[in-house]
Amino acid sequence: MRLQPEDGGGVADYPGTVEGWRIWVAKRHTIRYFDNTWGMRRKRTGPYLLRSVVSDDYWRPRQAMVADCNQTPGYLFDLTHLDGDHTAPDPQCKCGFYAVDTLARLLEVYETWSRLFSRLEMERYPAVLGKVKMWGKVIPGERGWRAQYAYPAELLIVKSVVGDLLNRHLPVYEDLQNYGVPVSFITPAEMMKHIDLRHELPEPASSN
Repeated sequence: MRLQPEDGGGVADYPGTVEGWRIWVAKRHTIRYFDNTWGMRRKRTGPYLLRSVVSDDYWRPRQAMVADCNQTPGYLFDLTHLDGDHTAPDPQCKCGFYAVDTLARLLEVYETWSRLFSRLEMERYPAVLGKVKMWGKVIPGERGWRAQYAYPAELLIVKSVVGDLLNRHLPVYEDLQNYGVPVSFITPAEMMKHIDLRHELPEPASSN
């Protein structure tokens, strides 16, 4: 997920891990291969995996994600550094794995993104909120962190009632067990309890 660049850009190396919140979509991984027996191309569909909402990166079960800064197709932000390769994250770049500090903050981002291009992805595929552990090189920001290494710590499947997404809840739940972390559901009503709606209320009328 993309957040605003951090002020100052200071780098902090944490001895342990920090834990934040982020969002994914659950999508089946498809492998395309050439079948020599039949002399034709085939595809095989695997289980649901966590996939980033800003790139085509899949988060593999039981494997820590390692950040890099390769300019590969699928990334939806521009690189900001001028030099060659560097260890991600870099204070002069936007690379690294992002997470925000609270669920309420994540839902503000979720609400904003749902109005933009990623809304199409979230309506097409099940959305998954969750806690993520991050370690290695960690850069703190105003609303969270970006880090060198990351892995889910807890997953919450958004229990949608739109279209056939409802029928995917059980397969998604079963496949996400492969990550070896707690998996449960969260409903839109439960999400709304965490969103601060005070900015939506009109200002009180002046008594003067």
